Amino acid sequence: MKDRTGNHVINSIKAGFVTACGVVVFLSVAGGFAAISQERLAKEEWWKRTREVAAGRYVLRCDLSRDEAGLVVGELNDTLRRGYEVVCGTLDSREQWPLLVWGFESRFDMMDAARTRQGADVSNDVGRFVRGTSNKLIVICGENQPQSMVRRVLRHEGFHQYAQKVFGGDLPWWLEEGLAELFERAATVDGKAMFGEISADDLQPMQIAVDQKKTTSLAALMNLTEGEFKSSDSDTRDILLGQAWLMAMWLANDPSGQRLELLRGFLKNINVGMGREEATHRAFGDQTEAMDSAWRTWVLELQPSALATAADRMEFLAQGATALAQSGTLAASLEDLRSKLVASDFSITEHVHAQVRIHSAKDGSMFELPVVVGSDARPEFVVERPNMAGRPKREQIEEQKHPTPAVIRTQGLGGRELRVEWKWDEKEQGWHWGIKSVDAH
Repeated sequence: MKDRTGNHVINSIKAGFVTACGVVVFLSVAGGFAAISQERLAKEEWWKRTREVAAGRYVLRCDLSRDEAGLVVGELNDTLRRGYEVVCGTLDSREQWPLLVWGFESRFDMMDAARTRQGADVSNDVGRFVRGTSNKLIVICGENQPQSMVRRVLRHEGFHQYAQKVFGGDLPWWLEEGLAELFERAATVDGKAMFGEISADDLQPMQIAVDQKKTTSLAALMNLTEGEFKSSDSDTRDILLGQAWLMAMWLANDPSGQRLELLRGFLKNINVGMGREEATHRAFGDQTEAMDSAWRTWVLELQPSALATAADRMEFLAQGATALAQSGTLAASLEDLRSKLVASDFSITEHVHAQVRIHSAKDGSMFELPVVVGSDARPEFVVERPNMAGRPKREQIEEQKHPTPAVIRTQGLGGRELRVEWKWDEKEQGWHWGIKSVDAH
């Protein structure tokens, strides 16, 4: 479970998130929690002013707008169809569909409803799968959160909910958490998750850990309990979580399909009620040492995806440019954007299982891209002002009225370049943005 906030200038921006079906929705950050909480206290209880709406495999109860509600169920249904079921294969559900989701405009309402109706404390969460309830529900709130955070929480917590539905809580910690991380960390382009693509920011810390022999054996990882994970020190938890994620990735993202079949065999055994020890032996036999060695070699030789890295870092650049624009500052080049973000001490902080990870403008790598696999060329980000020459008069007037924060695009990625698509929201008085692909040919 992650919680992401940005310090300094980001606290005043308009944040948004992108649905898997291409809708871009933005939730206002301005105002502050205390003011919203007092306003909500004077209104009718959230439960009484909401109703349930069925959408695909999910039932959503919320006070979100139609677009925001569509975003939540669109993201979940898309990840279920293109992610969970593709990796796990055809499995019988132990419980009846659909799955229940509660969506909230305000954190106050989410905390209040979760506490009074589920006995759950979600005060530190953007969203969470609430275990131990008959409803097996997810609660989610996008207030004060940038776009990437809400999307990732939905994918991660959505897998925990799916796993409860088909495995009844019988999955071992390493695999349930590893698969949840696999789906969460997928970059998004054109509103679609890119499962199997690994960004440099996610990969490099684990390559260092493997190289320095700080990871545990596969046999030990398979026997690790959630309680043992939580009782570990912070550095160990960080490595264990990354190892679970990359082990799940190694099993699931296999060009030959052989490792995926081993994984699916194990999941099928658990699904039909087989004990973990027997399921592990039947699926993996005595191969754990060989698998462990092969996995470590794979991690060290793995090259990050330039596309996934670009998508992740482009989110950082777009959030930074939006924050600057909100304060009346525009960027004219990549170096200009970087220097202005450094001067404003711009950063985004992630809290992952009590671990803290900071993306800062002072880190020069946030403005760079890795070499494309199979090429010596190094792609780059381009930041510039929009060229309005020859554009319709209406667009020129609109640009003068609401200047675009910055044109942000990639150059040199190959056949698929990326760009930030901006749209001004007159009602919200803020910028919407999403990452789009451009055919370079």
